[in-house]
Amino acid sequence: VAPHRRARILAIANQKGGVGKTTTAVNLATAMAACGKQVLLVDLDPQGNASTGLGLHPEQRRRNVYQVLIGEMPLADGVLETDVPGLSILPADVDLSGAELELIDIPQREYLLRKALAGDALYDYILIDCPPALGLLTLNALVAAAAVLVPVLHAPCRSSTSFAPPRSATAASAPASRRHGEHQGGQSGDEQPSHRTPARPSRWIAGTEWHPQESPR
Repeated sequence: VAPHRRARILAIANQKGGVGKTTTAVNLATAMAACGKQVLLVDLDPQGNASTGLGLHPEQRRRNVYQVLIGEMPLADGVLETDVPGLSILPADVDLSGAELELIDIPQREYLLRKALAGDALYDYILIDCPPALGLLTLNALVAAAAVLVPVLHAPCRSSTSFAPPRSATAASAPASRRHGEHQGGQSGDEQPSHRTPARPSRWIAGTEWHPQESPR
């Protein structure tokens, strides 16, 4: 391919694990490739889940991003084609887990990935799947990237058991004489028939009570 493109680099990062970083990276890269773009996915997580997700076996990762970072090989020698047309990957291996200690004494260590990706004109987009931490690997990705995508999980509604629902207007305006009569009946030992609806879990959405067994309005 003629060198006429400058790749846009996007880091997918969040220090919290389990928020969908790798899922986002793999699916976004696949979608871009399906749209006719040339995409490189850089697996910067020592767990190598992006590499596994694209079908790479451990023996296929002997040349990986770790060797590119420490300068043992150029970027082109570590990149592998995937089964998705237009999508390539720079895989990760468990060796990457020791990179932070090995690179700590290298000058300008936070620029290593940026230098490795500089000048490449084969891709329209380069996506970097970061590890769930804010260490040196993620710092390299942030320095190299032009933009950052931060996947987050939507917090579920709090259970109704954790807070009391607002008192209804009917209960608040009950006559004092009725409340007094109930109190007296309880003191005398007389059994008072209960007509109250048994308590059941509910969710309060925009001020409207919705019970799980009912359809929300």
